[in-house]
Amino acid sequence: MNKIFLSMMLCLSLFILPAVSAGNLIMSDLEGIDFNGLTVQDYSGSSQENTGFAMAFEVMTYIDVFPNFPYRNGEGDQALNRTELGMGVFMGFNDTSYMDKDISIDKSVALRITTDYIADIKAGDFITLTYDKGKTIDVLLPEIKDMMYKTYYIAIDGSVYHDGALTMPVAMKLPISGNENIMPDVSEDYVITLLTEAPDSDYSDGTYTVKHANWGLMNSNQEIIEEGVWERIYGDYQKNISIIIPQVGEYMLFAVITQVDMVFDDISGNWTESNETLLVKEVLNVNVKHPITEPTAPTPLGFTTLLNSIAEWLSGLWTFIFG
Repeated sequence: MNKIFLSMMLCLSLFILPAVSAGNLIMSDLEGIDFNGLTVQDYSGSSQENTGFAMAFEVMTYIDVFPNFPYRNGEGDQALNRTELGMGVFMGFNDTSYMDKDISIDKSVALRITTDYIADIKAGDFITLTYDKGKTIDVLLPEIKDMMYKTYYIAIDGSVYHDGALTMPVAMKLPISGNENIMPDVSEDYVITLLTEAPDSDYSDGTYTVKHANWGLMNSNQEIIEEGVWERIYGDYQKNISIIIPQVGEYMLFAVITQVDMVFDDISGNWTESNETLLVKEVLNVNVKHPITEPTAPTPLGFTTLLNSIAEWLSGLWTFIFG
């Protein structure tokens, strides 16, 4: 089973089947952005440096998209021929916003989110847009931690997508969430959430599928140093785990879902396994480092140890002065 795990690291994207488009949100006038749907609004207790902290929410219309445009933390469409409707900048309890002028033609709307390194948006958080003479919509946000810069496309129900055609829905929760920078010998909690469709449980047509899921921890030498137990699942896989890593270094915490297709042989009367597919594979890089502590001032070596260099210095000084 470990050999299977090793091959899983080559592809990290979450497998999501295309969804039926819900229809793009269209507007011509953005009148306001409200942040009351954000659950985290005070970073005063953070151990991070808060100076300059901000999360920016930029609302824009677009005419076309550039497909599969790569950007930080993932892939998705790039909005082309953009017209900015407005931006809201959330800074703790102090939020500011500005709105551009109305546009003359109704166009589909996208939301570009820029966060800094202490962002902590929880799955299901939302911002409220007021537009076109008092209409409102809650735009649902995915879980966002750390720094990112992404454009999401908004549907009429407030859900968000990676593409302007609304065929790639954004998973609300990170596949694997938890601290990426930890200390050795300290227990850390992680939440795994992998999404798939329910397996084919109707065997009356002679076909049947079985899904299993598991997780593992790999070191930089590609050795599996810890792994969970294979569990049969019936769609999604959710798991809370705690790990302790004693050695400093770089690691990969990964989780997978596999599917076995089964076929019934009506001659022999037996079920056989026809194919095994790796459906979902996700990874979180974990860095284990010692915390930086205050250095201790070194003790002087003393005159005895430094006597030779002092004598040489005095001798040179004496020669320079008295010849």
